[in-house]
Amino acid sequence: MDRWLENNLFVRILSVILAVFLWFQVAGGESLETTKRIEGVPLRLVNLGGDFVVLNTPPETVEIAVRGPGQLIGRMDREGFAATVDLRGAQIGTHSYLVSVSVPKGVQLLEVSPGSISLEVDVLMAREIPVRIQLTGSVGRDYRTHPMRVKPEEVWVEGPSSILKLVDTVRGTLDITGTKSDLQTEVAVVPVDRRGSEINGLELSPASVKVIIPVEKLPPAKRVAVVPQITGEPAEGFRFVSDPLVEPAQVTIRGPEEVIKDLEEIKTEPVDISGARGNVSAETKLILPEGVASAEPEDVMVLVEILEDVQEKSWENLPVEIRNLPEGMEAELGVQEIKVSLVGPVDVMGGLTAADLKPYVDASGLAAGEHLVPVELVLPEEIISVVMEPEEVGLKLAPEVEGPPEGQEAPPEGEPSEGGDTAQPEPAPGDDAGDTLGVRGGKGTVE
Repeated sequence: MDRWLENNLFVRILSVILAVFLWFQVAGGESLETTKRIEGVPLRLVNLGGDFVVLNTPPETVEIAVRGPGQLIGRMDREGFAATVDLRGAQIGTHSYLVSVSVPKGVQLLEVSPGSISLEVDVLMAREIPVRIQLTGSVGRDYRTHPMRVKPEEVWVEGPSSILKLVDTVRGTLDITGTKSDLQTEVAVVPVDRRGSEINGLELSPASVKVIIPVEKLPPAKRVAVVPQITGEPAEGFRFVSDPLVEPAQVTIRGPEEVIKDLEEIKTEPVDISGARGNVSAETKLILPEGVASAEPEDVMVLVEILEDVQEKSWENLPVEIRNLPEGMEAELGVQEIKVSLVGPVDVMGGLTAADLKPYVDASGLAAGEHLVPVELVLPEEIISVVMEPEEVGLKLAPEVEGPPEGQEAPPEGEPSEGGDTAQPEPAPGDDAGDTLGVRGGKGTVE
């Protein structure tokens, strides 16, 4: 074997054979195709018009599958590809758009995942919106604020039209707790909807405003009583119930010490009750005495209680009538007279007499026997109170007793009748036999 290796010709031939073999191996490998999946290929949105904006967030990358010569595919990674979504001609609203991928020459694109994406496209708009500054807290004791100034009073708000239309105002918040001097500061503002909730996704220009609030030290203070002034008179037949009520009963006045030190009360503007037929309630202002700077609160509520003027009358020994007595019945009342006390408006009570009352009991539907029935009155509707003594009376019903035939006189007292019975004399006063339902009385008036 050593002799073969020492032969230069043999070595040369063997080298050529190995070289040819290796060349065929390499050439054959480059010509074989292979498939590869590549993740994380960057995705870009292109050709979106200047006045348009995408509201939702698309995926940042896609995954692709490619096929090509093994040696070429083997060297490729995600940086060798570009994935795009062409938004030329995009319309407002939510739509689906295809994902395109560019590949090198000789490489075939097999798959894109996702192959399409859903995008919400809107148009950009801007408008001026008023600024509202909300103050929190209170300035120092014995200080007060004057109307604030805001610069600018409106700011430009820009963003997608579907979001911009939700904006009601632009709001800022400023805490003035304990402030004792004029305030001038920058306040950041944000867009809010009608419920006061902040709206995101919009740009403001400027994003803050200057707020200027004058603060003044107040003069000395004192608590004084409020005295309501009433003019006019209630309608005829009506009257005051009590002194007018005022709420609050006291207020705080402010002014120079020499002016307020001797003041103990402050009057209201007049409240007119002319012709009133009921309570009068009115909000009225206070009349500031000369030299008094202010009153807190400035308005008070005055209540004037007015009732109808009434009169009380009583009648005794009013006869009670019996109404609607059933046919063929006779009636007897245990009590024939009652006492009545009435309360009502003066103009009604003034003309009311005993003859107008007509107390009565209703016997309709009652059978023979003893009954306890209510006494009723005929009264004007305006009467407020009614008291009767008694309110109920005893009523005894019995069939009518037939008299002697026409032309025949009744037997003399004490002589037997045709049936042989002797007529009984009427009971004397005080005799128990004359009582009805436990109450002494006679026959009532039957109507």
